[in-house]
Amino acid sequence: MISIGRALTGRMPEDEGEEDFKCFTCAFSKFTRRRAVTTAAVEDDGVSPAAWDASRPDEVPDVGWRDGKGVGGGWDCEVNGDCSFLAGGEERGW
Repeated sequence: MISIGRALTGRMPEDEGEEDFKCFTCAFSKFTRRRAVTTAAVEDDGVSPAAWDASRPDEVPDVGWRDGKGVGGGWDCEVNGDCSFLAGGEERGW
């Protein structure tokens, strides 16, 4: 959940141990896309959908997600690890 949140939003703290996205058993998080992904958006980002090659799986292309850009046009975290619907609240967080 933490890795997904960082990749979608493009927010990666200097200290990777910083608590930014809440991760609990049965927590609810909601991400919404900032903009629709179009061919032009992919070209603007400099990343081709075919940049990753399955025959060389360890060579992961830099998709430029850091610095608040996020992947696929970027996403905003609207709900971060909500557990208000659980009788006992947050449980087993990371």
